[in-house]
Amino acid sequence: MPSHGASPPSSSDEPAKKRSRVGKPKVRTGCITCKIRRVKCDEATPACKRCTSTGRKCDGYGPRPKPARAESIHSIPFRPFSKAVVTRPIITTNTLPLYRPLAADIPGDRTERLYFHRFRQVAEAAIGIRHVHTGLFWTQIVPQYCHEVAAVRHAYIAVGAAYLHFHIGGNKPDKTSAPSEVEQFVIKQYSLAMKNIPRNYAGLPVKRQYGITMMCCAAFFCIEILRGELESAFAHLTNGLRLMSDLPEEVADILHNPAKWSQGMDTSYARVAYMIQLLTRWELTAGYLSPDFQPQLTMQAYRQRELDQAIHGVAKSVEELQDIVDSFCQDANAFAWQTKAYTHGADPSMDPNHKLQYWALQRRSENIAEMLNLHRDLHHGCHTGTREHVAYRSCLLNQRVAAWTLESSVFTPEIMMNEPERIAELVEIAESIRDAHQDEKEGMGGSFGVDVGVVPMLHIARRHCREEKTKVMLGELMHEWPQKESLWDGPALRTLAM
Repeated sequence: MPSHGASPPSSSDEPAKKRSRVGKPKVRTGCITCKIRRVKCDEATPACKRCTSTGRKCDGYGPRPKPARAESIHSIPFRPFSKAVVTRPIITTNTLPLYRPLAADIPGDRTERLYFHRFRQVAEAAIGIRHVHTGLFWTQIVPQYCHEVAAVRHAYIAVGAAYLHFHIGGNKPDKTSAPSEVEQFVIKQYSLAMKNIPRNYAGLPVKRQYGITMMCCAAFFCIEILRGELESAFAHLTNGLRLMSDLPEEVADILHNPAKWSQGMDTSYARVAYMIQLLTRWELTAGYLSPDFQPQLTMQAYRQRELDQAIHGVAKSVEELQDIVDSFCQDANAFAWQTKAYTHGADPSMDPNHKLQYWALQRRSENIAEMLNLHRDLHHGCHTGTREHVAYRSCLLNQRVAAWTLESSVFTPEIMMNEPERIAELVEIAESIRDAHQDEKEGMGGSFGVDVGVVPMLHIARRHCREEKTKVMLGELMHEWPQKESLWDGPALRTLAM
């Protein structure tokens, strides 16, 4: 309130008018780099000229890179593989306590709600991958879909039942006899999910239909893995990869405009970005098992950065380090796939473009190796007994094996050098990770919920090496690996690779 003694304002006291400026609509399309710089993008492909003409790297039109800040890494349960697991009595619904009321979770009878509750308890550790949206995806997005969509609900009830009985209980389906009561329940829920997909589509927008399809696709893949039906699992994975590599415009817009689709309670961007990373991880591991499994999402990502070699400096966190190594592993696999038709020789006998790609990947591999050394030196060797130690060692293992894969794609085994030294280093790294997890089991260490991927790396090394004795040694190490890495990377890959 003005004071009583105040005089009325004169014209000279009035605030000066602000200088007007021409308003422009906010740019919501274009590459990630131009959005960050807040300049208009010409949207050229594969890289916009606005970036390349100024010497900048165009980050493409896909999802944004993950934040550099460290995210919590979730613990993966540790279950040793022994004969005792196989001989466990079957788990029944009557022996399982209900830790909290299930009525609020999903519609359904007591058995359905119980298996859904079990799925929620294990989903993030058993199926999830290390990603900024892992917790959100498995604890909120999937349960919300299950509550609202019958097809998704029945699919993940089946996952919960299959995981509890076939994986934890060790009661694998017997193909030589009639299905057990548990398997009949799984098959029934599986069938109900299939049947409800077209029904649940009615009147829904394309984005929602795509969400339902991909949620079910991921569940079906897991169910078939747990049932031991790898051919059917690969069929579901191939279908999901095909759908995600050719997104309709409405869904692609979510990836191109993350800010638009992350406002308030909207989790559209988190859902799509996480699903792409999950399928890419499965695709990469499937390629390790089957040389004829053609990568789709991996190839699509590689085309955006096939000549990129600029990896310099120091990673701000172990999560950022893992992101860099993961991308290199995917690109090495994509390059190996596209050059597999070439005859190997002393020099990369391929077209000039592939020679440039190989050179760029080699330089990137060397830069990443240097970055790993810098990270080790700055963090005092990443002390044993910490999750950072396990994460760092897993990055080291992945980088070494990816570099070997890259060289194997253009050189014959006879030309490749230092195989014994390479194998010795890989075994030393793997054993150090195993020992760290053993410390955790005995209560001596912290909680290492790291997306390690040791079993696939040992499998690739075993495939590349020439000496039979070394192959047997790697096979034994892989078969006896005590850490359950994930539903797919551990048990399924271990069984097939042997």
